[in-house]
Amino acid sequence: MELTGTDVIYALRQGNLAAYEKIFTTFYKRLHAYAFLLVKDSHLAEEVVQEVFCRLWEQREKIQVHTSQQAYLYTMVHHECLRELNRRKPVVPLERHTAALPGREEASGKVQQSQLEEKFLDALNRLPERCRLVFQLNRMEKLRYRQIADQLGLSEKTVENQMGKALKLLRVYLSEFLTLLIVVICHL
Repeated sequence: MELTGTDVIYALRQGNLAAYEKIFTTFYKRLHAYAFLLVKDSHLAEEVVQEVFCRLWEQREKIQVHTSQQAYLYTMVHHECLRELNRRKPVVPLERHTAALPGREEASGKVQQSQLEEKFLDALNRLPERCRLVFQLNRMEKLRYRQIADQLGLSEKTVENQMGKALKLLRVYLSEFLTLLIVVICHL
C-alpha cells in the first residue's frame, strides 16, 4: 500500500518511519532551494531544512496540517529561515561601522538594501498564511497560477485573488518604509 496525502501525515503521526522518509525524499530538494532563496547560503539552507525535518519528527504527534503537506513544510522552512536570519543579525548596527569607512555611499546603499530586504521579509511574514504561500510560489518559485492552484487544491481564481491580496498588503506594509527611503535619498 502506497501512502499519499493525508495518509502520510496520519502515518507520520503514528511514528511510521516510511512515511517520514517519503516526505523527506519528496520535499527535501525543493525545500532546500526555497531556503536558499531566503538565506542566500547553501550551507545555512541545508541546516535550516535539516532542522525543519528534525522538528517534524520530534513533534510528529502534534502535527495539524490544514492546507497541504507542501504548504505546511514551506511555512516551517520560512519561519526557520526568519529565525536563523534574526539570530545572525549583528548586535551593533552596521551604520556605525560604515560611517567611518571609505566608500561610505556604497556602504550606505548596501545598508539600505539590507534594511529593505529585512522589511520585505517582515512584511512577507505578516501576510496571512495562504497569501504568503501563493506569493512565494508565484514570485520566488516562478510557478504559474494554474500550477499553484493544482498544488494547493484551490481554484485558479482563488489563487489570483490571494495574489492580489498579497500584493496589496505588501504595498501597505512597505509604504511607510519606502516613503522614508525616498525622503532620505532625495536629501543626499
